[in-house]
Amino acid sequence: MGNITNPPHSHFCLVTLVPEPVDLVGGSGGLSTIGPGTSVHFHQNAYECKVTNHSTVPIFNVRFELQCVFMAAVHDAKPSFVATGPAGATLTVIGEGDEIIRRPWGISTAKIDPGCPFVFYLDNPNAVWVDVTAPETIEFQRLGSDLRETARLIRPYRKSVNFSPPAAVGIPHPTEKTEEWLLPKEAAERFAPSDLVTAWKSDGNYPPIVDYLHAELLAGRLIARGTPHRVEVGTDYVVIQRGQWQSLKLHGPEFSSAGSSIGPMHSYNNLEIKRA
Repeated sequence: MGNITNPPHSHFCLVTLVPEPVDLVGGSGGLSTIGPGTSVHFHQNAYECKVTNHSTVPIFNVRFELQCVFMAAVHDAKPSFVATGPAGATLTVIGEGDEIIRRPWGISTAKIDPGCPFVFYLDNPNAVWVDVTAPETIEFQRLGSDLRETARLIRPYRKSVNFSPPAAVGIPHPTEKTEEWLLPKEAAERFAPSDLVTAWKSDGNYPPIVDYLHAELLAGRLIARGTPHRVEVGTDYVVIQRGQWQSLKLHGPEFSSAGSSIGPMHSYNNLEIKRA
C-alpha cells in the first residue's frame, strides 16, 4: 500500500501481525498508537477495522481477541500470483504452506462512545500468509460499575480477512539457494526486505529486522547454527531446529545470539544463518 502520513491532531491504532507465540510478544497481542504527522509504511495489503457502539451510552475498558493463523508461503507449479520486487525483479509468491502458528491477538481500548467507532488497522510485514478472524464477543464495563460484561459482536458477512506476503519480501525460488553460512548481519542485508534494511542502515532501527529474521527461521525458510550457551566457545556448531524458534529470540543489533524463554541453558551464541 505504501506510506501513509497521519494528519496533524489525529491518532490511529495499528496492529502489526507477528508470527510468534503469545509469551514472546508480551501478553496476548496489542496495538500501537500512531501520533500526529507520523508516516507509516503499509505492506502488500492492510485492512481498516471498525468496532461501533450502537447503544446510547459509552462503554469502557473494552477488550476482544482476533484469531490469527500464520502459514508459510511456498512454491509450487501453479503460483497464486506473481509480484514485482525491488529493482523490477519478478518474485513468484505462491499459495499457503504449512501452518506456522495459531494464536489469539488481544485488542483493548479505554472507551467507545455511542455511534463513534473504534478504528484500527491490520498490517502484515512478514513473508507469510495470515488469516485473521473477527471475534464473536467483546468484554466491557459500564460507567460506575466494576462488573465485566460480555456482548455479542455483530460481525460483517465476511468474518475473516487474508493477508498475502508483501511483494517486497519475495519468496526465493528453491533453485535460488544460498549455501554458504553468513553472519547474521550479512544475512539480514541479503535476505530482508529493502525498506527494512534501509531503515536499519539509516537510523539504526533494527527490531523490525530481528522480527523478520525470526519469522523466517520459525517458518523454516532460513536456518541457523550456533554454539550452545552451556558449553565452551569453540565447540562444534549445532544446527538449531525449526521448532526451537518457538522459544528462541534473536538478541541485539548484531543478531549474534539467540536467547531462550526456557532459560539461558537453552540459548545459543556465535550464530550463523543461511537459506534453507
